[in-house]
Amino acid sequence: SKEPKKVLRAIRVYVDPDHMVHSLGFFDVLKRAFVRRK
Repeated sequence: SKEPKKVLRAIRVYVDPDHMVHSLGFFDVLKRAFVRRK
């Protein structure tokens, strides 16, 4: 996708906050990937 922010927002809507905490490593990797693209 060309708009990472919208993707992250969509993920937050569908992913439970508790799961977000357990998956911080996974999301950190995603964020790093998005930053590298820019």
